[in-house]
Amino acid sequence: MTLLAASAMVSFAGAQTAAKTEKTECAKKCKTECPSKAKTKCAADCKKACSTAEVTHVNVTGMTCGGCSKKLNKALAAVKGVQVKKICHKSGCVDVVLTDGATAAQVKEVITKSGFKVAAEKKS
Repeated sequence: MTLLAASAMVSFAGAQTAAKTEKTECAKKCKTECPSKAKTKCAADCKKACSTAEVTHVNVTGMTCGGCSKKLNKALAAVKGVQVKKICHKSGCVDVVLTDGATAAQVKEVITKSGFKVAAEKKS
């Protein structure tokens, strides 16, 4: 197995672990945020939202400092259904969780409108 193939497998396994962790965190959050009156409906809605949560990774170029990361974080956080998990200007890494019908295309559009470029995915 080549180093590149091993790296891709580790990356895929990491994404699966991140998705599972995100769903667990989402379920815990639902338990604490559902008001007691509407607990049953709220819990059902939360469970549905948690089960459809999708972790998305985007490579970005053009971020040169922490201010760039903050600017992009603010822009992404304003999009319904997008929860920012990680933004790193040094590596160009953007990880978000998508729920409520939010899409990777929306995330990429916000990145572009914020003055940065979506980098091509590295092929394994």
